[in-house]
Amino acid sequence: MKKGKRYGLFTAISMVVGSVIGSGVFFKTETLINITKGNGWEALTAWLIGGLSMILCLLSFVCVVRYVGCERGLLGIAENTVGERYAYYTGWFMATVYYPALASVLSWLSARYTLLVFGAEHSDSGLCMLVSCLYLIVCFTQNLLSPRVSGKVQITATVLKLIPLVLMIVFGLLRGINGGNLQQNLFVEKVQGNSGTALFPAISAVLFAYEGWIAGLSIGSELKNSKKNMPLALLIGGGIVTAVYILYYMGIMGSVRSEMFMEQGQNGIKFAFASVFGKYATDLLLIFVAISCFGALNGMMFSAGRAMYQLRHNNNVTEQNSLPENLAVPFVTELVLSAIWLFLFFGFSISGKPLFGGFGFDVSEIPVITVYSLYIPIFFMFLKRTKKELSFSAKVIVVLGIFASATMVICAFFAHVKDVADYLCLLIAIMLTGSLFHTK
Repeated sequence: MKKGKRYGLFTAISMVVGSVIGSGVFFKTETLINITKGNGWEALTAWLIGGLSMILCLLSFVCVVRYVGCERGLLGIAENTVGERYAYYTGWFMATVYYPALASVLSWLSARYTLLVFGAEHSDSGLCMLVSCLYLIVCFTQNLLSPRVSGKVQITATVLKLIPLVLMIVFGLLRGINGGNLQQNLFVEKVQGNSGTALFPAISAVLFAYEGWIAGLSIGSELKNSKKNMPLALLIGGGIVTAVYILYYMGIMGSVRSEMFMEQGQNGIKFAFASVFGKYATDLLLIFVAISCFGALNGMMFSAGRAMYQLRHNNNVTEQNSLPENLAVPFVTELVLSAIWLFLFFGFSISGKPLFGGFGFDVSEIPVITVYSLYIPIFFMFLKRTKKELSFSAKVIVVLGIFASATMVICAFFAHVKDVADYLCLLIAIMLTGSLFHTK
């Protein structure tokens, strides 16, 4: 066995599925139904477009990985296609914005659903923030001290998180078909208050739920037979995620009427599960939801420290069970960055009042969608460098991947047009800071 090859195909699939399915499917379902004012078809269209975009990007990366490999994750792919400087700034963005921003949202969601189990329903409370910080510390410590345990946690959490989703798919659909909720929610001709122009914001919302799969690339240097297993993990994982999301949403639509769901606000998911399974069964299912969110958080932490380590050392993680001491600095750095993004997330979106005046943006969406803009040069340069070797079908897939990525960026712009300037100001400041540390 080659040095550092500690993970197999099943762990890689768990990384893809576990890093995607976790919080957005619960968190963004509430947001989506409210954005579309209960318009089932509009929301379902957003889920389908988001899933199709993810699959096209996955297929494009499958083509890229088969040619250039994934020994150093996204950073290595960017360097082998576009160049060293572009790879550095891609890695800097992933390490300072993408992973810590996602981790902050996931830690808050883990805390929120944990507190819901105990009847504490105020997500803007100091207690929720305290539990969020605790989850961040626990998850970072676990990934720092024992990566093998983290891999097992990821597999276990992936299996457990599918339980409430599958139950809602089965029983929600049965309830919806027999009781008429599904037909009412999906086939109603006009929903009160819906202007029919919510598709772009809806697509932007579901992208958070579909994002996270890129974290699977972070274990490329530790994956056995990575050129074969990574493409398989991306394809299998992406297929599972898309099928589960769409069927789960239809199960939610079958469980309750849209207008009743919207009346519950942040407790919509809890209300939907209670309508199908009863109050006490719902408390048990919420435990699985909290585990699901923590599993996604673990996937982000699994990748975050490695992203910062590879950025600093430009090489692979070693095979030791406990990561080397020089990984402590990258992991602690990621912990601090995640805590900062958690504070920004609370100030921008959760506190209920603007803590920074008019400055702010949606931390759960805009940084996530930015990564799609980074894919475009990678796919374009890959096409340019392999145009004589690549098959026609592979070229079509990569072109569609470029189109899908560009579409996601455009949707984000129209959905967050008022916040884009604030986000770009902060992003430019972060990237300029990164330029101070750039060495080949």
